[in-house]
Amino acid sequence: MDILQRYLLLVNLLWIFSTRKVVSQFFSTTLDAVRSRSQCDCMEYWQCVGSGGKPYSYCSYSSKVCCFIDPNSISVGILPRPTKSSSCGTKGPNSERDGISEPGEWAWHAAVLEKPQDLYVCGASLVDEYWIITAAHCVDEYRSPNTLKVRLGEHDVSTTNEPFRYEEFDVSRIVVYPTFNNRTLMHDIALVRLAKPAKKRANINVVCMPSEGTTNNELILSPRCFVTGWGKTIDSKEFLLSFV
Repeated sequence: MDILQRYLLLVNLLWIFSTRKVVSQFFSTTLDAVRSRSQCDCMEYWQCVGSGGKPYSYCSYSSKVCCFIDPNSISVGILPRPTKSSSCGTKGPNSERDGISEPGEWAWHAAVLEKPQDLYVCGASLVDEYWIITAAHCVDEYRSPNTLKVRLGEHDVSTTNEPFRYEEFDVSRIVVYPTFNNRTLMHDIALVRLAKPAKKRANINVVCMPSEGTTNNELILSPRCFVTGWGKTIDSKEFLLSFV
């Protein structure tokens, strides 16, 4: 190694160490300033920024950052209409535990709740900024939309201590499929309109819908299928799952 190569190597090392020191000092100072107000949460950088939060430090030796989300922060953007595959159905980070998702992994999953006790009615999926799709038998008996509300971005229903806060929406309209049969559950589908538009966040996004003209056979032959929700699996007996 000649003198020039040694000099360039030394300059690179000094730049790396000085940069890490500056970043570390900045994170430490800023983090200390907010610790008295709220404890930060470890998450991916894109999840933190997408939820209107601010990353302050790295969590141990992982790639995740310690994120502080101010209660008054404004989330990023309005949901686009799902005209392109890249704008809908984008999963978040995969969970390493079977049967349990990570926050933001299924960002289109919604909960339909009955007022005023917030009784869980059914799961649903966000299809654009105003509409969710759900089962008709879940909402058929609710004549007035004022008796329901929709929660987006929920992950663990057993706690409020989550990295991303959920959003709740009043309901302005319920549309049950005209030929729905409550006895046979044929055409068991309904749309619920939110009273205000949903905003895109790390834990809130739209699901992809089949394009017009897609046949039943094409849907059945789809190589992958996912089921999400809170409830019970065949192995969980009476135990209700708190995670999506």
